[in-house]
Amino acid sequence: MGIDPGSRFWKFCVIDDDGILSRDKIDTAKITRDGAAFRGELERNLDGLEAIAAPSGHGLSLTTIDRVGREDVQKMTLKRGGPSIVGLGSSIEILRDVCSETGIKCFVLPSVKHLNSVPPWRKINRVDLGTADKVCSAAYALQSLSDRRSQPLAETSFILADVGHAFLAMVCVEKGRIVDGIGGTMAGFGTGASGAIDAELVHSWEFPDRSSIYSGGLVHAAGLSLQEIEDRLPGELEERPSVALRRFLESFASDAAAMSTRNDVGEVVLSSVLGPRLNSLLIEEVTRVGLPVKHSMVDEGPGCIGAAYVANGLIGGRYSGLVKHLGIDSGRGSIMDKIYFHGEPRIR
Repeated sequence: MGIDPGSRFWKFCVIDDDGILSRDKIDTAKITRDGAAFRGELERNLDGLEAIAAPSGHGLSLTTIDRVGREDVQKMTLKRGGPSIVGLGSSIEILRDVCSETGIKCFVLPSVKHLNSVPPWRKINRVDLGTADKVCSAAYALQSLSDRRSQPLAETSFILADVGHAFLAMVCVEKGRIVDGIGGTMAGFGTGASGAIDAELVHSWEFPDRSSIYSGGLVHAAGLSLQEIEDRLPGELEERPSVALRRFLESFASDAAAMSTRNDVGEVVLSSVLGPRLNSLLIEEVTRVGLPVKHSMVDEGPGCIGAAYVANGLIGGRYSGLVKHLGIDSGRGSIMDKIYFHGEPRIR
């Protein structure tokens, strides 16, 4: 089983060596309110289940759920004052209980920053190079392209542009290995989240909570929902949403072009929850800067399928070669490594 804890939905996928057995999704708000919804989804799929890739947030070096302590959960969630009693923190506790009762293997996965294939200079003063679910999305895209083109993993390169309901992230895969990433909190401009924030604004503007910091993206700048923007295209938008959309498209292409320039990669794979009109504009924009989109995964749920691939590979299944090639089982360190600001780096 693979699990992708998205900002709008938690997605679940169960596979065996022959293919996908089941897929499901639950509103994130429901899981946040009621851990029983998450436990119920697990219990519906226990028959024959051998391994689970846990929702891992900012991740850890590969480990099993029984070895995850309180400080580890803090690193995975980056919650001030420790993990919350709902959402990702509570799901870890539920998984620990279920796997203890059943003997099912449950793995906590690394994020992009943990991977040895990412050069060390790209990790300096960065935490969010891409969360664990983005590693899983990249794993799915890598396997899909390799299969589709009948070419080895080591000959497959692309930039995965992952556009969600709140965040936009990019992961660069060069010759079958993840070498670069721009996490959702570091992207130039996202769908719901603004992404990288001007340090002067952080200093001068009072952000009351995390949800405030994770706002300011396209929907806030436009004053319209993603669906409302989609519905008004291709006609003329009013000035405010038109300017906001221009910012979003330009930022998307700029991030992709920057990643392409510093890596020997010239193709984009688009994974998106957006509607066809917005996706068409994104494809048009990156094509304009010389990056063709040759493969698109529109709301396929690559994060949960890729996580299932990883769980399968970690117990020696069909995708063990994929896991080994990506180095998921050999990543080391902490997301707080290589932080060099004045003062002692710590999770508050």
